Amino acid sequence: MRDIEVVGQWPKQPFIALGTHWGAGLPTLAHLNQSGLGPKFVYRQEPQTVFRTRAERWAHGVHLRALEICGGSITLGGAYAQILEGLNSGQTPVILVDAPADGRPTLTGQAPSFTLNVREGLLNMLCRERLPFVFYRCGFDPKTGRRQLWIGSETLEDDPQAIANQAADHLARAFAIDTAQWRLWMVADALLKPAS
Repeated sequence: MRDIEVVGQWPKQPFIALGTHWGAGLPTLAHLNQSGLGPKFVYRQEPQTVFRTRAERWAHGVHLRALEICGGSITLGGAYAQILEGLNSGQTPVILVDAPADGRPTLTGQAPSFTLNVREGLLNMLCRERLPFVFYRCGFDPKTGRRQLWIGSETLEDDPQAIANQAADHLARAFAIDTAQWRLWMVADALLKPAS
């Protein structure tokens, strides 16, 4: 991990790592893995019909293999129990908070220039189960040509709305670095609204 500048450090006790679709994910998973924290990337498995071409199916397969090399994964559909089980066995679930809700309830996080819809179930789980979490981001710094992994402070929260606001603020800080590194512009209308 020589080409990554790390700012901050991961907690020593089990926690959930919360990120966004900004920057790079695999270097973060690799760093967690090398730190002995057993990352498990939580994601929704897309149906095979989403991958229309052979090249798309191949690229998706390569991505899934990379997840396994970097620690493993948990797919949605029974993820709640797997996340708790993973934490109890010393693993680190890694969850992206800005994923589209696809009809599930959301809370609206407030940032200075926009609002962000965040899936309410995730936020409720963090509060109900009293799960510590850390926001992180790993982006490319064009000035140095290196990636920078920023690791926030460990937080324990009992208010889902407060976490939604933290998520919006976290994404706003990433946008201040470089909006081009966010990979969800194609669904931005479902996630972001201008602040009123």
